Amino acid sequence: MRYSTLMYLSGSSEKTRTFRVPTFLIWLIISLLAILLLGALSSFYMLGKLSQAHNQNRALLEENSMLLQENRKIQLLEENLKSNTVLLKRVLNLVGVSSDQSGPLASTAQDSALVVFLENSDILLNLDHPLSERTILDVIPSGMPSQGRITRGFNPDDENLTRRHFGVDIVNKEGTKVYATADGVVEFAGWDDIFGKMVIIDHTGEKGSEGFKTVYGHNLVNLVAEGEVVKKGDLIALSGNTGKSTGPHTHYEIRRNDVAINPEPYLKSENYSIGN
Repeated sequence: MRYSTLMYLSGSSEKTRTFRVPTFLIWLIISLLAILLLGALSSFYMLGKLSQAHNQNRALLEENSMLLQENRKIQLLEENLKSNTVLLKRVLNLVGVSSDQSGPLASTAQDSALVVFLENSDILLNLDHPLSERTILDVIPSGMPSQGRITRGFNPDDENLTRRHFGVDIVNKEGTKVYATADGVVEFAGWDDIFGKMVIIDHTGEKGSEGFKTVYGHNLVNLVAEGEVVKKGDLIALSGNTGKSTGPHTHYEIRRNDVAINPEPYLKSENYSIGN
């Protein structure tokens, strides 16, 4: 057997110690140390790889979760869009306009109450929440505010300034009940030099209607106060002959974003009998 001599020199003395160790044992120890070193290096390398794989896997799981959420949102948007499309057709039918119309009748519908529904981004484009038929119809003015006969229509662009008219006049008997045509809050209830005793209702509220207001003029008496919350069909006044008027009637306006629009298409709904 071959031996190797190892010499140990002590630093505190001059004595030298000699050890005879089998050569194979030295190589065995060196091999074991090399194996341990390689094992440690391999372990660090594998741990790094495992950590990287874990991070990648976690990122993929998070991405997959986000994709699932986005997919669910898309499904909800599709469902709400379908629901809102069906609802739009129902509302069109409620105001007497067929959703299948084309040509002149369809263009007439562009001037109706439904144009507000179609153009109203706060309602139609907010697809995160499905619409309800009741919500839409409650905030869109519809129906006659009082019984009577329309004797003067909407005429805002007449060259003769004295003939311009920003609403409709409904002739009736003095004391005829006047009703709110949509949900809202009374913005004004008082005296106006032209319309006499007048009520203005703001229908914007929290339901999404975009800048709707209605005006009820020439009243005998106002039955609501400013700031009062009213519902469609609530009694708000009695018709009269106050202000610049030639006889008992109700002056009725619909304004959107403080601009008067033609109220006549809004009066055609037979599905909402105001005040019954």
